[in-house]
Amino acid sequence: MSWTRWAGGDRAPALTNNRGMRRSNEQQIADLIKNGTRGGMPAFPLPEKELLSLARWVRSLNMSAIDIRPAGDAIAGGQFFFAKGQCSNCHMIRGRGKVNGPDLSDIARKSTVRELELVLDNPTSQMGIHTTQSCPSWAFCPDDVWAVVNVRLRNGSTLRALPESG
Repeated sequence: MSWTRWAGGDRAPALTNNRGMRRSNEQQIADLIKNGTRGGMPAFPLPEKELLSLARWVRSLNMSAIDIRPAGDAIAGGQFFFAKGQCSNCHMIRGRGKVNGPDLSDIARKSTVRELELVLDNPTSQMGIHTTQSCPSWAFCPDDVWAVVNVRLRNGSTLRALPESG
């Protein structure tokens, strides 16, 4: 795994809001702290107990909402999304809703609880964060390639779609 590709300072990876860290387990983060990076972050030869404690804390700063499983009523949240909240007028979850905005099926896996709170309080707060070059600047497109395609159906009609990448 390449640690040097992660955004951070000029010598080290970012410790928060870092998808690379989010995909790493505590031991991988401990190894990064202990060994440093080539030409970048220096090694920190901490005692094992402190090293593992620090790695656990850094991992906690990057854990996705799905990993943390915050308290709440998922059924009530779904009802709000598809009814009173009118979220599904723009967004889709698992094929339900519209495609005017990003598909949110995997948003809890790709975002921290804090990132989700920020977006819910102010939907434009995360614009330009977690986006790809092909994602419109007004949108929030976590890691997904944003592309509109025209699909010609057998009956000759055309359907505009946003295919899921990967």
